[in-house]
Amino acid sequence: MNYVGSVNMMVNGKMLTIPVAKVMYQNIDEPRPAGGIVEDSDGTMQIILDARLTEEASNRSLEAAMEEISRRFVTRTLN
Repeated sequence: MNYVGSVNMMVNGKMLTIPVAKVMYQNIDEPRPAGGIVEDSDGTMQIILDARLTEEASNRSLEAAMEEISRRFVTRTLN
């Protein structure tokens, strides 16, 4: 796993800093990209991107992951 940086997101007035890493998945024949969001038991989140993706596809995956993190954070704060 290669740490590539972090993204800062403002969600409901709170700044979130989410680490981003790329993983080169081995022995995956499935064309669907791997990766996603990892959420620890303490609620911290990390975005994992599939290193096989092009830069454009990686950016789309990152954007989708950020939207999902925003949704999860809002849901968590409302509960």
